[in-house]
Amino acid sequence: NRIVPATTEELVSKFGLADEAQLRESVKMRLEHRARIEQQMAMRAQISSHFTDSIKMELPEKLTERQAARNLERTRLNLLYRGFDARQVEEKITEMRSSSAQAAVRELKLFFVLAEAADRLKIQVTEDEVNGRIAQIAMERGMRPEQLRNELIQRGQGGMVVQQVREHKTLDAILAKAKVTDMPVDKFNEMMNKKKEEGVSLA
Repeated sequence: NRIVPATTEELVSKFGLADEAQLRESVKMRLEHRARIEQQMAMRAQISSHFTDSIKMELPEKLTERQAARNLERTRLNLLYRGFDARQVEEKITEMRSSSAQAAVRELKLFFVLAEAADRLKIQVTEDEVNGRIAQIAMERGMRPEQLRNELIQRGQGGMVVQQVREHKTLDAILAKAKVTDMPVDKFNEMMNKKKEEGVSLA
């Protein structure tokens, strides 16, 4: 079957916009917003990697299925927030399920470190922040916010959104106190690829 691209008029109608100019502006704003998210996530990933590399802590000897599942859902939500489509998300989750035990330990370690940091920094999450995050993820998935909210509740994942917002606010609070140094794009990409090979989650 041949895929027929939608016309501009069809897209304007589908998204409830006034005209082509408004459609172009909407697309531009969405791309700019996604670029900001990627930049924020990259900086958070560097801080997260620093924590898992430098902080020593005792972890449970065995990772329970529930803990492993929480890690996967945490990553799933972050990928959706970044605008990955459903197929890309599932590929990443499948990859994580077959990843090394060392990678799983790093993810669990990061979960505990951020929870402790959030407590110490007294990070609070408001209902408006949760609603805003749900709206953002819903937009990336082409869904209505209430539809996504109901889906999360049915899957018992409502608390994951709160956790995601709290972790991001915690990392941003730490970044606000950190010294930020510019790095060439090629060097940054090289570093990120190395972290991926080591099993560090960049979501």
